[in-house]
Amino acid sequence: ASLLSLLVFALCALHCAYPLVFLVMGAAILIAAPPKFERPKASLWLIPFAVYFVFYLANAMAPEASPDGAGYHLGLVARYLQEHGFVRITDNLYAAMPAGVEMLFLFAFAFGRHSAAACVHFIFLLALTWQVFTYARHRGHRLAGAAAALFVFASPVAGIDGVAAYNDVAVAAIAFTLFHLLELWSDSRAPRLVAAIGLVAGFAFAAKYTAWPAVVYAVGFILWKQRKAALPVASGAALMIAPWLLKNWIYLQNPLAPFYNRIFPNPYVTVAFETSYRQMLALYGLHSRWQIPLEVTTYGSLSGLLGPLFLLS
Repeated sequence: ASLLSLLVFALCALHCAYPLVFLVMGAAILIAAPPKFERPKASLWLIPFAVYFVFYLANAMAPEASPDGAGYHLGLVARYLQEHGFVRITDNLYAAMPAGVEMLFLFAFAFGRHSAAACVHFIFLLALTWQVFTYARHRGHRLAGAAAALFVFASPVAGIDGVAAYNDVAVAAIAFTLFHLLELWSDSRAPRLVAAIGLVAGFAFAAKYTAWPAVVYAVGFILWKQRKAALPVASGAALMIAPWLLKNWIYLQNPLAPFYNRIFPNPYVTVAFETSYRQMLALYGLHSRWQIPLEVTTYGSLSGLLGPLFLLS
């Protein structure tokens, strides 16, 4: 996913984002590296997963009705496809956000429009759920892993977000993939995993600014275990991050737009707006951060609900 996102970014930068180009590139990727699947063993645990899977898939394939998905996530994607690449957009601050996951949406949008992009996000939910289980199984906790995977899969906010053209579940999947890869590397010290770790860490940042700790976590973990492997990890992360910073610098004179406008002054975003925007996003109307655990697990006032099982666990 990280490499495909980077390839689509390159096509957008070159103004070569055409459905036919995507088709040829996709066919070449499948021929060069055909996907491999692990068939799950028959188990009663599969019944609740199957029920949720059918329910989620039907909603993912339905017309996209989410406010942000149909609005700016796919609004920008549709614009890039229409223009066959990136264009300078100065009247929408979301155009400045890194859009690593949206590049995958663009690939799907070229063929199936809005619902195809939502299905791509749904695949990230499936990947997250499967990896939670396989990680626990690898550690010898198959039953606990199945329960944890079901908690994630059945979580209300994961379901409603994961079947829409959002990117939050994708970021969660990328973050857990990074954790999983680091644990696998810690056990095997396989050199090939080092490259994957760097790409996935950088992909986290490329998907969402708030996932920047993934890069620090990955580089710090590698430094702690094997110092000489830290440079390849940092290089892989930089490969995924640099294009988005460069795009913002060229179009908006601020590599970290729409933030840090005091350091990178520009005519598009004022410092006063950034300050008020940060304050709004910091608490979302709460009086204290101590309210967050109950809000996200029980009351659901923060635009989503994990569910009480997370509070109990």
